[in-house]
Amino acid sequence: MTEEATTSDLPISHKYGKSLSPAGLRPTDAPEWIDDIDNPYIQGLFAPTDHESDEDDPRIDGELPKDLTGAYFRNGPNNKFAPT
Repeated sequence: MTEEATTSDLPISHKYGKSLSPAGLRPTDAPEWIDDIDNPYIQGLFAPTDHESDEDDPRIDGELPKDLTGAYFRNGPNNKFAPT
């Protein structure tokens, strides 16, 4: 499925499309292997992402705790490879 194609080619993902974008398109930072897998839990908002960012001075509203150190990683599954 190409980026222009919709998830209507994936009947299960389409039926349970609560996680899909209104246009049914794959998120731009999702890996291409999700296009052929008909699973609503790796489509739309639940799609794995390849995007990483390194922010030295992130824009925030409010104040971060002064003793906060470390990194934030996405909570939940984020498949690097297609399921077998």
